[in-house]
Parts: sequence; C-alpha cells; structure tokens
Amino acid sequence: MSLLIKNGQITTATDQYVADILCDGETIAAIGRNLTAPAGAEVIDASGKYVFPGFIDPHVHIYLPFMGTFAKDDYDSASRAALVGGTTTLIEMCCPSKQEDALEGFNLWMSKAEGISACDFTFHMSVSRFDAKTEEQLRQIVKRGISSFKIFLAYKDFFGLNDAELFNTLRLAKELGVIVTAHCEKRNARGRAAETTDWRRQDRAGVARAVATCSSRGRGCASPDDVCRRDRARTSTSFTPAIATRFGPLPPPGSAAFTYGSKPSRRIWFSMKRTPKNQTSRAPNS
Repeated sequence: MSLLIKNGQITTATDQYVADILCDGETIAAIGRNLTAPAGAEVIDASGKYVFPGFIDPHVHIYLPFMGTFAKDDYDSASRAALVGGTTTLIEMCCPSKQEDALEGFNLWMSKAEGISACDFTFHMSVSRFDAKTEEQLRQIVKRGISSFKIFLAYKDFFGLNDAELFNTLRLAKELGVIVTAHCEKRNARGRAAETTDWRRQDRAGVARAVATCSSRGRGCASPDDVCRRDRARTSTSFTPAIATRFGPLPPPGSAAFTYGSKPSRRIWFSMKRTPKNQTSRAPNS
C-alpha cells in the first residue's frame, strides 16, 4: 500500500524544507513538491507539522529479569510508548547470565518481541562467558542479524567477563565486524584507595561520577534525589552508531536520512505541532 505525506516541514540532520514524501510499502519512493498520489494511496496532510526520520533508542530494557525482579513493561506497551515519542527503532539488551545458554537466551528475548512489538527492534547480545560452545552460538546469532555485543566487567559472578574472555570476545567481534558496547567498571581494578573514598563529600562533579556507578557498586545513592535523577539521565544519553536493524544498516551520522530507496517508511514520524517562531525550544536545566 502506498502512502503520500503532503506539505510537511521535512527535517533531517542536514536540511529543512517543505515537500511531499511518497512511500511504496516500506520504501521511500519519491520526495518532491506536488507529488500525485497513486490510486488507493493513503494521503496525510502534514501542513504546519514537522516530518522527522524516526528516532532510534539504542539502550532500552523491556524484558528485564534482574536481581529477582522484572520490568513492568512488555514489548506491546513499551513499543507503543516509544512510538508516541517518535522512536521507531529500539535496541534492547539481551542479557542471559553466565549460568545460562547464550542461544537459548537470544531465542527467549526474541520470543518476547517478535510479532508483538509495534516498532522496529534489535538487540545488543550480551556475552557473559566465552567458551567454544558460546563462540559458535554467537556466530549463529550474528548470522541472524545481530550486529553488536554487550559485555560487562562488573557483576563478576553473574555477567562479568575475565580478561581472557574479554580478549576472545573482542577478537571475535573484530572478525565478525560486530560493535562492542561495554559496562567498563571493574571493581577489583579500582584499588583499595578508591574503595575507601568517602564520595559523599566530593564536589558536585564527583557526585555525578559516583551516581553514574552507584548501582553497579551495589550501594545506595547517597546524593539528593533531584541530583540522582538528573545525573542518571545525563549518563544514559550515549549512542552506538551504525547498528543494523531488521531492515538493514542505518545511514552513518551526518548523512541524509531521507534518500530514494531507503526503508522502512515506519521510521518516519510526525510532530504534533511546530514551535512558534518567537518561542525557543530548550532542554531542561542541567
């Protein structure tokens, strides 16, 4: 089925202009002024609205068995929430523990999402141990479309890799062309002095660093609630570029997001209203 989006303010990383977008199935077929709708096409008048490429959230937790607890969301509710905010692709951490089978874990996470998610999704595949069996399973998982690994140096007995496992994981990632994302805190490498530092007395910048790692240290956050929330938000905004989705690799940063033949059209999202010219959009105070 065809879709024609007319008169929207197309906004990309490099350009902003008013035009129409014609989608054929899940492919952008044409961009231009005064495009004609094919027979049977759905037509949306986007006059006065921005038309963005769909946003990508590269670090989410939906199915989250952790420390005896589970996340409240499932893929139905979480993916709908993502779409409301303009996120059309999400990347979840698939994290079987050191005691669990990697391929079985991957299949379990897939079963939670496939046929349920309302938006595009993929996974960072966690490597919680490395042996011959796990290596072969990781190769199979990459062949099925996964293009990034997640490793932990913390959580030693649950997710964490030792140095040999870390080296072998990185070597395999290089061979397969896989991106590696890492939780880098390694408790036994911080030293005794770092362990005994009273970080509650550090300055504001020190508090931000402490808050960013307090959950992995297994300690409660001693900073005021408003500081804790703000600094946690500040430490969760990193992006991993060029992660492949189910529909192929994403364009590199800075490239034109709308190109002929790009897909899928579900990555397009409409804002509900445009910011008035005399009003400046500002981020919350940091």
